[in-house]
Amino acid sequence: MLQSRIEVPVTERRANSRFPMQMDLRYRYAHRRTKGRVHAGVIEDISSSGLRFTAEEAVEVGRRLEVSMDWPVRLDGAIPLQMVVTGTVVRCSGAEVALRIHSHEFKTRCAEGHSGAANHADHRELAYAGSGFAERRVG
Repeated sequence: MLQSRIEVPVTERRANSRFPMQMDLRYRYAHRRTKGRVHAGVIEDISSSGLRFTAEEAVEVGRRLEVSMDWPVRLDGAIPLQMVVTGTVVRCSGAEVALRIHSHEFKTRCAEGHSGAANHADHRELAYAGSGFAERRVG
């Protein structure tokens, strides 16, 4: 008897395109009681609605996280940015975590070569508001 095998192409079910990237991140639990400790991880891929990363340890599904990463593109080609997202863990396999993003914002970081303490009094935050950035002074 001759058997044949039919290969069916797998269709991507995600509504948003995912972009692979290898970049360090920091995360912490968004709950008040456990918000203090910062953990490290590495981004595997990202989309406008989700983030997949390798964590230091397994993270419980359903937990809310705050994740921050140094953004690879600078504002006006000069100002370093940090993207901060909050979301819920929807899947965890070992140390691989999938996060559904609920909100995101971009914040300015201290430029390289400047101490954070010297710039703390004049720290500014940029929040992306659909069509552009809105700036506000923090601290």
